[in-house]
This record gives sequence, C-alpha cells and structure tokens, in this order.
Amino acid sequence: MRLVVDANILMQILKVGGRNDLKCPRTGKVIDNPEGRAEALLDLMTAKADRILIPSPALSEILVRVDQHLHREYLAAINSTARFDLINFDAISAISCAQLVNSAELKQLKGDSDRSKISFDRQIIAMTQAYGGDELWTHDKDMLKKAEAVGIVVKSLADVASNMRQIDLMEESNPGEVVSIDSRRR
Repeated sequence: MRLVVDANILMQILKVGGRNDLKCPRTGKVIDNPEGRAEALLDLMTAKADRILIPSPALSEILVRVDQHLHREYLAAINSTARFDLINFDAISAISCAQLVNSAELKQLKGDSDRSKISFDRQIIAMTQAYGGDELWTHDKDMLKKAEAVGIVVKSLADVASNMRQIDLMEESNPGEVVSIDSRRR
C-alpha cells in the first residue's frame, strides 16, 4: 500500500515539533496524543510493508519551519528510512493538478494567499493520483473534501489508536489459543 502524507502528518512522524492541537478533519475534535498516534502509524506501516510517499511540497512546508542547518539532517533521515519515498511534482502531476481546479473555484479565490494554499493542496492531491497513492493522510479539512471528491481515500491520525504498539510476533502462546488484539495494546 502507498500512503501519501501531508505536512501536518509528516511533522508528527519526523517529530519536527509541530502542532499538538491537531483536529480531526471530519469532526473538528482535537486529537489526543498525536505523537503516539504517528508512532503507531509507522509501526502499522512497517508491519504491513507499506510505503510512505512524501510529496516535495509537504517536505518544503516542513523545512521552512526548522533551522536551515537542519535541512540536510531531515533529508538524511528521510532517505535512510526504507519506508519513505520522496515524490516530486512532475509533468503528470502538473496535468492532474490543472484538472483539479475548476472555474468556479478560481472565481472564489480572494487573493494570492488563497491561490498559494490551493496550489500546494492541489499539488499534493495531484501527486497522490499520479504516484498511485492508495490513501492521503492529512488534517486539512479542505484538502480532505477535495481529495474525497476525486475518489481518494483520506485518513488522519484520528484513524489510528493512540495506544497501539506493534505486535510482538515472537510472543509465546499456547497452540490454538485465541489472543485478542486488546491484550496486545499498552
């Protein structure tokens, strides 16, 4: 499975010191323990051999929040993690992106900041399509609406239990014993 992460999820995964008041894009409720949920998400992805696709615009949003001398360290951390793949905004992504913005949306844009925001969001959605992303992980409710409107499955850290841990496959049990998943949570 290929999971595309937006900047607000990537901040938690990379422990950039992002927001701790992330809200579920569906309910608007603050999500408890976003760091723990991000760790649980990584554990789940690792257990299932999932790929985490990091769009270059999302990475850019992260890098502007940290000191410039740390940019190479973050890139090294991403490049050294086998599950992470950086994806670039290429020609196929550009075509997908252009097709996402309709004329009604263009008329509703108020200024340059709106155009920039819609541009980054649309680029990430287009990249999800172009690179065959199975899910888009974000906390941006506008991105959620647009991505779902074009058929992309959208999830957030609210979809991950905050107290999960990776299952220990070497855990002893009696043959034929049924072990509930709840007994394996912290």
